[in-house]
Amino acid sequence: REVVLTKRDCEARLVPAGTEIMIPKDTFVTITQSLGGTFTVAVNGNLARIEAKDSDALGKEVKFVTLFCT
Repeated sequence: REVVLTKRDCEARLVPAGTEIMIPKDTFVTITQSLGGTFTVAVNGNLARIEAKDSDALGKEVKFVTLFCT
């Protein structure tokens, strides 16, 4: 678990409902899980999932690997 301050507004989806929410900049969130480039965070008493494309909002960098098949 890691508490971070969001660096910008960030899209997220509530778990398990999938309802889209916006987490404002300068919000404290607790990262509870990081898996496959997505992050599950606890925010305002809820769990939400943040996609890899928004990892910079958490101050995280997700490295993508491109595989080429021939």
